[in-house]
Amino acid sequence: MKTLAKTLSGVVLLFVIGYVFNFYKRYPADRFCSGVSSTDTEQSIIRRAKQEGRHFLPSNNSSSRVLVFNQVSPAWRYACVIEFSKGKVSSKRVIAAD
Repeated sequence: MKTLAKTLSGVVLLFVIGYVFNFYKRYPADRFCSGVSSTDTEQSIIRRAKQEGRHFLPSNNSSSRVLVFNQVSPAWRYACVIEFSKGKVSSKRVIAAD
């Protein structure tokens, strides 16, 4: 019985660690998105991303959105996706970017 309790405790602990680590990695993208206002322009958001040393993908001709990543590495990446309409922010959200 003690072995089962220890095993279950270990499994639960691993899930809790994974859950907390997920929030830890997502926080920079959440923080960036929360600082975006509806009056921001694409250029001001790109300038802020550069100032903070964030990796980003600017919009191209076929899309009017900017993605600002929490990190460059290919694992546990999140992105703040900012969409524009008529040059101003129309929506923002955080997505898993792996």
